[in-house]
Amino acid sequence: MNGMRWHTPQRVGVATLATLVALAAGPAVTASAANPHSVGNSTVVYLSPDRSFAVLVPLPGVSKQSYSASRDLQALNVQLGPQTVTSSTNVSGLTGRTGSKHTVTAAGTLSASNSNRTCPPGGLCDNTTAWFSTTVNAQSGWWVATMTFGPGQSQAAWLGCCPWNATTMYLTDNWSVGGIAVSVNISMPPGIGIAGSGSSASWSSSVNNVWLITHSFNGIQFSSNWVVCCPSESAWATSQFGGYFVTTVANS
Repeated sequence: MNGMRWHTPQRVGVATLATLVALAAGPAVTASAANPHSVGNSTVVYLSPDRSFAVLVPLPGVSKQSYSASRDLQALNVQLGPQTVTSSTNVSGLTGRTGSKHTVTAAGTLSASNSNRTCPPGGLCDNTTAWFSTTVNAQSGWWVATMTFGPGQSQAAWLGCCPWNATTMYLTDNWSVGGIAVSVNISMPPGIGIAGSGSSASWSSSVNNVWLITHSFNGIQFSSNWVVCCPSESAWATSQFGGYFVTTVANS
């Protein structure tokens, strides 16, 4: 599972009530309604025709310790982002700007992991974990500067045994940049749930009766005729057990 169980992130508090109400109100995605086939140890909730966007959940009964979403994504020919959480590199200073007749490129990595202690009513306590790792590319030219997120992956996981699955798992990804007169261009197919304007974009989904959601993405691009800088990303993971919710946030 991309090593998620072995991270040692700091704990964060439960999300605000307003955030949880908004999450609970969102539609729950069912694999049978979107894309009912499986690969390896995963059910494919969604896979875009160009393989730039995918959502996987584990098949029932798959071991939490040995499950690897990245292996199943590779079997689907999905391009993977960095697979380990390390210190984010060369990102806060990534800047694209105009004024040069030569194209200038730079690349860095955004990654983070975090967990929050979760005690389902009548069950055993363990962690709700959020994780992401993304390649960020900046490019500047004579007329336009761009900054592109992807390839990257994010995950929301309930790591406990009892119950094995959450009533519902929620995963929300947020991407943003700084700059002047920035606009976002999402190259993925329409209808996949990514929304954005200006200097930010987000994606959110929920799946019932699972313990893990994996989201793979590519091609989330911000551009400006002036300057784009300072990329940032976060993943919000929420485990729901009946009326009990716990959220953790990974930021970079």
